[in-house]
Formats: sequence, C-alpha cells, structure tokens
Amino acid sequence: MRTLVDDPALAARVIRDISPPALPVPADATDPVLKELAEDGYSTVVRLPLRRGKRGAEAPKQEPVLLAHQLTTEALRILLPAATVLVDEKVHSFRAALRLGVDRHFGGDPAHLDTTLATMPDTATGERRHFLVLYDRLPGGTGYLDRLKKPDAFRDTLDEDGRPLTDDEGNPVSHWATKEIPTTAAIGLDRQVESDLEARFLAALRTWSTGQDDAALEESGAHSGLLRFAGAAAWRLTAQRDEEFTRTDFTFERTDGTPQKVHVFLDGHRFHATRTHNRIASDSRKRDELRAGGALVFQVTWDDLELFEKGERARAHPVWPPYRRTGQDTAKDWYEELGGDRVELAEAVFANPIDTLLGYLRDPSRTRWGRRAQALVGGLLSAPEPLARNVDPAQARATLRGALGTLAEGGNPAFDLEPVTGNGEILVLSATDEHGLALLYTVDPSGGPDGTAGVGWGALAVLDDQDQDQLGTAAHKLRWRSWLYWSNLLQFLAFTGGDGVQLAGSRAADFAVEVLRASGGPGELETLIARLRPGTAAVDATAPADVTEPTTGRPTASSSLEQAIEGLLRDEAWDKDILEFLEEDEPDSDLTQLAKTLAARGKKAPVFGYELGDRGWQADFAWPGATKVAVFVDSDAHDSEERQKRDNAYTGDGWTARTAADWLDHLDTLLTLLPDTEGTSHR
Repeated sequence: MRTLVDDPALAARVIRDISPPALPVPADATDPVLKELAEDGYSTVVRLPLRRGKRGAEAPKQEPVLLAHQLTTEALRILLPAATVLVDEKVHSFRAALRLGVDRHFGGDPAHLDTTLATMPDTATGERRHFLVLYDRLPGGTGYLDRLKKPDAFRDTLDEDGRPLTDDEGNPVSHWATKEIPTTAAIGLDRQVESDLEARFLAALRTWSTGQDDAALEESGAHSGLLRFAGAAAWRLTAQRDEEFTRTDFTFERTDGTPQKVHVFLDGHRFHATRTHNRIASDSRKRDELRAGGALVFQVTWDDLELFEKGERARAHPVWPPYRRTGQDTAKDWYEELGGDRVELAEAVFANPIDTLLGYLRDPSRTRWGRRAQALVGGLLSAPEPLARNVDPAQARATLRGALGTLAEGGNPAFDLEPVTGNGEILVLSATDEHGLALLYTVDPSGGPDGTAGVGWGALAVLDDQDQDQLGTAAHKLRWRSWLYWSNLLQFLAFTGGDGVQLAGSRAADFAVEVLRASGGPGELETLIARLRPGTAAVDATAPADVTEPTTGRPTASSSLEQAIEGLLRDEAWDKDILEFLEEDEPDSDLTQLAKTLAARGKKAPVFGYELGDRGWQADFAWPGATKVAVFVDSDAHDSEERQKRDNAYTGDGWTARTAADWLDHLDTLLTLLPDTEGTSHR
C-alpha cells in the first residue's frame, strides 16, 4: 500500500518521526514511477508496512534465495597459511602489502583490481585451504593480471611492497610505534604460530584442556600460555623457540619443581619424508642434539593430530599399537612385573603421540616412563629374531655393526646375517613392527642402571631414507610415522640404564655402536652430552630429582620376562644333540620333560650318555667337572643291586645324582646347581 503526500511539511515530519522508509520524489527522477509522481506534483512517497493476517492453507511459503553474480575474469590465487588466516591483523597486513606491491608494479592505482578471501577443500588432507584471490572486477579482465602470472613477475611485485618499509640501505623503517620484547613468551600464542599444523595443534590443545577436570590452559593473549595440572605440574608453553641450531614448533618449560624442557615438533609428511623434501636424517640429528641438552623431544604428524581430534572419524590410520595382541600382552605382563599398572601401557604407550606427550606433562617421572619404554621393547620378544645369543660386549658390537650395515644397504639382518653364539649373556635381536619399520634391540640380563641388578635394554629404530622408489609412498609414510612414534618413547630408555636411538638409514653404517651400553660403552646419550655439551652432568643426573624413582630390581626367576630371556639364552646343543632324539623315542618320558625344562631355563646342555670310571657306570645326563650333577632313568628292568653300585660310585666321586622323576620334584635345587649357558652361577 502506498500513500502519496504532497504537503512538504507533513512529508518532512513523516520522514523524521513516523516512517524512515519515506522517500523524497526528486524533480529529475528517472525511475518511471517516481517520474510520473514528480510530474503530478508529489514530493514524497511513503511506503507503509503490509498488515499481515493469518495465512491461509493455500498461501505460498517464503523460501530463502541466494543471489549470486558469476564473473568471468582474470584472477590470481595465493595460498595462505592457516596461522595467517587465524589473525585478522595478518590478513589485513598482507592484503595491504599486496595492494601496495601491485600499485607500485603498475605505476598507478588500478582501481579495477581487488582482493577477496576464499577457501576450498584439500583432497590430500581433508582440511580446508585458505586463499587470497587477486582479481579483476571488469568482465573478461584487462590483461593486468596476465602480466603477474609468471613466478618472477609476481615475486618482483611482492618485493615492491617491502621497499617503502626500508631505507636506502635496506634497513627497516618504522611507520608505526613498536617496542622490543625479549622473547616470544611475551606474545600471545596465536601470534606465535607460523603453520597450519601449529595452529591446529594449539586449537586441539585448547579443546582438550576444556574437557579435563585436572588440567587448564591459561592464556591472556599478551603472553605465552600456562598449562597447569592440578597437584602435578605446571608448564609454560611457547611457540617458535630458538634453540641455537634449530627452532622448535612448541616448547613446554616446567615452572614448578626441577626445571626441564619438552620440545614438540609438528611434522608434515610432504616437507619431511618425500623425494622432494627428504629431511629424515637432518631431523633425527637435530633432535638428538636437543636431547643432549637435557630436553625431551616429541614428534607429531598431521595424521596424529587428525586422529586426536576426530578419533574413529579420522581418515588416517594409527600406527599404534606397533605389534599384535600377543606382543601387547607380553609388554603389559612385563610392565606389571616391574611394578606398573598394565592399564597404563594402553593409555600412555599404545596411544596417540599427543596422548603420550600430555601423559608425560601430567606425570613427568622419567624413570617410570623408562620402565614403560622397556616394556614396549620387551613386547618384541613375543616373536624374537635373534642375531646373536649369549655374546659378550665385543661380539654385540660386531653384530650391531653388521646389522646396521645391512640396513644401510636396504637389507634385512634376520635374513642376511649368520646368527652368532658366544659365551656371554647379551642378546642382540632384530624385528620389524606392524608397518615394516626396522628395529634392532639388545637385552643384557645384568645390565641394569649403574651396574645394579636388572635387565638393560637398548633399541635402535632405523628408517630407510635412501630408496627413491619408496620415499613418499603410502607404505613409507606409515613407516616414517612409526619411526617417530617409537622414537618418542625409546628416548626414555636412557634413564633406566639403556639406549634409545632414532636413526636414519643413510647414517646407519657410520653409527658408532661402541658407545652403546650393550657394547661396553657409556651410552649413546651420555656420549652426545660429552661431545656437544662438555661439562654437563651425566644423563642420570638429568632426571628431575623430585620425580626420580628407584629402579625396580630384577624380576624373579619365575617371571615371564626372565623366562623369555632364558629361552633365548638356550644352549643349541639341547636341540641338536638331545631333544631331537628324546622327542622321537620317548616324547612323554620324565627325562624328555626335564630336558625341555632345563633348555627353556637357559641351562648348559649335559653330556648325553656319560660313563663314570673303569666300570663305565652310565648316567643319562651328566655335568662333569666342577658341577658333578647326574640324571638317571631307572626302570623295573634294571637290577636293583646294580643300581645301588652305580649310585654309590657316583656319590663316592662327589656327584649329586637323582632320577629324572626325582629331579622334576626338586627342580629348584637342580636349577641352582646347574650352570647357565653363558657360564654364570645360576639363574
């Protein structure tokens, strides 16, 4: 409904007080309706609202309509980091700088060129990519942007925007007030991040902290964050921390208790482990140097972050647990025997690296995490591939050197090397995890921390970085992610008397195996500290005093860990010279059962069919020399008088002799009397 008003005073009042939508009718109106009204002498048109009653059943429904204008023109699309898009000032600064460069490039002000933000999905990652689009507003374009499509021309344009910001000598000049700050800790976290992955990690950390009863991430926007755990620890969080030879993505620095640092690297596969960008060797070297400074290093990938954010909805597949159920159960059993709760392994070890990182920040006990790392490596013994059994440190060195040389050439030590057996007690084994990552590990039954009783563990995770046909493939990406996963945990072995090494295949052949503890060396981390940071305290002293715990003693002989080691320390003579015949002739006899038990416990094989003295009194098993233990098998067919004479002959010569059935009933006594394969007193 429209009402025409020809009273100017009334029209002014209507426009001012009653109906702001009232429109004046100009004398030179070009609109057909307004022109007709002007010719009729009307000065104002007032639009009155339509009074709506109840809609009838047949009344048409209103539907929202999106109006779009499609413009075919010239455009340049510039990919922006998500970290830039998150901060409005960065976007505006870049748009202004780009515009300045364009104006200076063309020597004027091409007003028909404009910019806008745009997004599109990234099919490779499932995330959205952000762009700044420089486009020509005139249909079809004017050819201006065609001159900028070449990389050199566009680079020159970007260089142009920086010239007004520097003086004739290239020094920066300030066009606004600035102030110096000592570190990035005085800047809000959003202004510190420099990549999409860093921005996503920070967002995920914020989301996670809001759902925790005992954790809070405190931020003011003017300084770095503070991650607090109720009754546990507090950590200052900063991004882009310069550490002499590298820059970390994030650093957690403890603000209560003994100072310590935890560095976090967020690695994108495309720029770290592909043919075009292969930084595998340099990454491991730089992170070793950070560990030599007393810090811990955690490595997180795009896929880890996606799995942390989305769980089962993520497209990526986890690389944990690294082995199957049998290995997981073995690891949990061993961790339980070391005094831990088996549930902890599922939550902290067989878990997303981000969960492992947060687990450590909540409970920063390096000794406890060292035991978890021991259990992780121990799980590999559920399917052992021995390279050397019962060897001394020198033989362990030679075996490890040969295995690393094989891996450097793309081989498999389990297939390419002849197994070695010696007279010591160290085991050297190889393994591949569920994704094909090569692992070498050592077990020293008496190699606990600082010579204490206990098992010493060492492990090397080796990733091939030389096969150009493999780099960048989906299979190699899984091995790369697994390599990072293992390395996050193996670093804790150094705090429980062992070694955990992150190694690239290109560096494997030259790795100094003599520094490893199983090889008789001081330890890989201790050697790095001595070389890179002379005068720094030894690695054992780097564990914070307020969280260090006494190392659990060596498990008892009945533990699954001990039994597994004893099984690997098995004298091959049992299988070659004894059990092969017994299992064929008398598989269910007491003697066969006793032989199997002693072999599994790592006892030295006996003389099979021993004869004593001129009469040749026979024993089925005998350990002559200093041991003098004999085993008989008697049957009803044997003459009792002859048996008595035989027993007297052995007893008179200082032997301890029983039947196989009697020894099975007194097995603990027999285990104490018999020598182990490697020659120690008893196990």
